[in-house]
Amino acid sequence: MFMRMGARVLERISPLGLIIGGASLALSIPPLRKGLRKVAVMAVGGVMMVADQVQSLMARGREEAKDIIAEASMSDLEDDMISVEEMKNRSL
Repeated sequence: MFMRMGARVLERISPLGLIIGGASLALSIPPLRKGLRKVAVMAVGGVMMVADQVQSLMARGREEAKDIIAEASMSDLEDDMISVEEMKNRSL
């Protein structure tokens, strides 16, 4: 009898409702709340570590792009200087 009632209740409640109810129940029990806090702190620490690594990778990528642009600009400048020298030599 209780199994049928439980099955009917579970059929009527949405999955989101079950998650919210389970979280509310877990937060109302002090030992579980302490454990969940530790898990949350560890999760946030992990997210922060990943964010730092992503920032570091992005900074390295920007530096690499700046180096490539500077090298290309220098190469263009050298080519222009060579062209100017060739024109001077032709006119002499």
